[in-house]
Amino acid sequence: MDFKRLVNQVISERDYGIYKRTPFMHRLRIYFAFNKIFNKESYDGLSILDIGSNEGTYSVLFKEKGFEVDGLDICDLSKAKQLSAKYNLDVKYYSMSIESAELPKTYDYIFC
Repeated sequence: MDFKRLVNQVISERDYGIYKRTPFMHRLRIYFAFNKIFNKESYDGLSILDIGSNEGTYSVLFKEKGFEVDGLDICDLSKAKQLSAKYNLDVKYYSMSIESAELPKTYDYIFC
């Protein structure tokens, strides 16, 4: 899927509630993250830990860029799992705090 199209879809599907400016700010953070920091076309073969993955927005986008992604958060990760499944992207999620995390591997990048 086209990366920009995926960004637009993922943002449009989130429920931001009464906070009208939040989608705009979210879009800005995504733009900054993927145009200034993670700006290569592909990160195939590299791994990333998404700490605070919440609903899986960044985890899905990292996976689309080619990363092997593990998402970690203390909250319910069912929405993140649903989002990854919807786009047929294999992301592993761990529901635990970073202080007690015993993760199965090391990572090339950590995003928090």
